[in-house]
Amino acid sequence: FIQKIHHEAHPNIFKSYSENEEIKTFFEKILKDQKNYVFLAYLKDIPVGYLWAQIQEIPKTPLTYSKRRIHIHHVSVDEKYRRKGVGSSLLDEVKKLSKDLDIRNIAVDTWAFNNDANDFFRSQGFDIYNFRMWNI
Repeated sequence: FIQKIHHEAHPNIFKSYSENEEIKTFFEKILKDQKNYVFLAYLKDIPVGYLWAQIQEIPKTPLTYSKRRIHIHHVSVDEKYRRKGVGSSLLDEVKKLSKDLDIRNIAVDTWAFNNDANDFFRSQGFDIYNFRMWNI
């Protein structure tokens, strides 16, 4: 789901989605890494969304403290099932994981064009802490 949104906004960066061996291999590798967690959402045996998160250990530098966080890479819910609590349920699983692992920080980055995602994360208590800009 999310790849389509990204590709439509930035086709020069994001490839169009197609079920191919490269994508399958990519996600198999992610699933083998114990720092990655993928949560799946089903309604009546129908897959309707997923969330991919990763435990990140960021070392200290002379300017910053070290930190341990959960970084959310993807949250994607099928359009037909949005605004029905699916995304919130997926995020609740990450919050439980955070509590279980005693990790206080959950981070996510979204693209500026993705207003739905930005609104969703704000509604879930996330605050903006960094801006990235480019000149292309």
